[in-house]
Amino acid sequence: MATNEIYKEAASIPLTVGASVAARSPVVVGKIPGVSLTATGSSGTTVATVALEGVYEFSVHADNGGSTTIAEGDIIYHGGSNTSPVLDVNTGGTRFGYALEAISASGTSATIKVLLGY
Repeated sequence: MATNEIYKEAASIPLTVGASVAARSPVVVGKIPGVSLTATGSSGTTVATVALEGVYEFSVHADNGGSTTIAEGDIIYHGGSNTSPVLDVNTGGTRFGYALEAISASGTSATIKVLLGY
């Protein structure tokens, strides 16, 4: 066994995500996409348990700085042109995952399944 191993399974690990992050929120730590499984903010905590894999339902905006639709398999970004919802297809954000459902109305938001990761 490796003596320097910290986590045998790394599907979720503690990461510093900042204050006032709600549980089940999409987060990016550096360039690492994840889902906050625990909330932060109580007692000044900024560390949450973050899922690094899986499929989650999120509100996603079909906008890339102009207008567009989202097809199954499109890359989803965090923090592109929108603040609410924070996920969209604007390449100005950090790569977050893949759309597993489509949004056919350009410039609208919908809750869709997103596969986390690259």
